[in-house]
Amino acid sequence: MAGSSGVYRGTVLGANPAGYWQLGDESTDGSTVYAADEVNGGDGTYNNVGLGVSGPFSAKDSTASTAASFDGTSSYVSVLAGLLHSGTKRSVGIWFKTSTSGVLIGDQSVAIDGATDASGSWTPVLYVGSDGKLHGHWWSVSGSGEADFGSTGTVTDNAWHYAVLSCDVDSQALFLDGTKQATFSGTPDDQSNTLTYLGAGFAKSWIDSPGDVSYFKGSLADVAFYDHNLTSAQVATQWNAYKQSTGTVATESVDVTHRGDNGNLLTTKSPPVTGHSAGLTITGGPWAATPWR
Repeated sequence: MAGSSGVYRGTVLGANPAGYWQLGDESTDGSTVYAADEVNGGDGTYNNVGLGVSGPFSAKDSTASTAASFDGTSSYVSVLAGLLHSGTKRSVGIWFKTSTSGVLIGDQSVAIDGATDASGSWTPVLYVGSDGKLHGHWWSVSGSGEADFGSTGTVTDNAWHYAVLSCDVDSQALFLDGTKQATFSGTPDDQSNTLTYLGAGFAKSWIDSPGDVSYFKGSLADVAFYDHNLTSAQVATQWNAYKQSTGTVATESVDVTHRGDNGNLLTTKSPPVTGHSAGLTITGGPWAATPWR
């Protein structure tokens, strides 16, 4: 499957996620409620989320799934919180696209529905801050939300980005688009949190907070939770798999028309070919080729 989004998904599944939501569920009548988990960790629940928008992979890739859109006021996906709290080795990976600040993954003890202020305990695991940069880490007694920990550049360019937060007991690392951005020393101490959201969460008092109660506005896709840390090499493998898939077609067949011995035009379907068919030229005879999808 070289050159397809299936290669990227293979690197995610190969890293043994505890939960994996592509957010590419289809809804023709607006009735879709559950976000399918690809590894049976537990389906998520959609709340005012739009489905079927373009995702991070090329639209010409026949294996690519779509993404989910969030309105910045009430949208979120609720997923099982226990997937993040199984131990002090853990990781999350998420694709996002936005032009503004907002919480990408929120973990807390009080429901966000109807909340006008943060209460209980909370951790905006990953968020786009008011400075336009990617921030987040798991709360630790040795550090707080005021820790200056984030990406080196901004991410509010309305382009797709891949964020990973990985923790190996007391060493946390933030990655953006395959490159390590920063490290944070602190063991996660968040067992009182019982609610986990994609696209929403409390962020009060955290550095460059997007808001005390924050809803993400933009698109999300391919979210994975792991009960172990991802290494730099694993993150690089996932990012490189994405780069290989961008702008390519997994497989594409063409209709080949030629003139037979009796003078009649004959059309046959070629085996699938990799790459773009635009401008395809077949030489060596009176052939004509047209793309077929």
